[in-house]
Amino acid sequence: MLEKFLKNNWRSAIFVGVILFAGFVWPTPYYYYRSKDGSLFRQNRITRTTEGYWPALSQWRPDNLEAYTQAKKEADEKRKKTAEAADKK
Repeated sequence: MLEKFLKNNWRSAIFVGVILFAGFVWPTPYYYYRSKDGSLFRQNRITRTTEGYWPALSQWRPDNLEAYTQAKKEADEKRKKTAEAADKK
């Protein structure tokens, strides 16, 4: 039965396959790229907002200096608290 369907409707089967591929595989909502210094960034294809990946926090953050400064400060504070807690034990 499937063979008969595919023989008569192969164009429809290919069309459905292409639509499913386009909807579920390509394109992803983000375009990923690396800067010259090796930093990882992603850009939303729809909204065009760019985010940078900050390994110290294991998070994606908005790509601007203020966000980077805040992320670095939070990571430093977290590291300091962890070191203080380890020293108390």
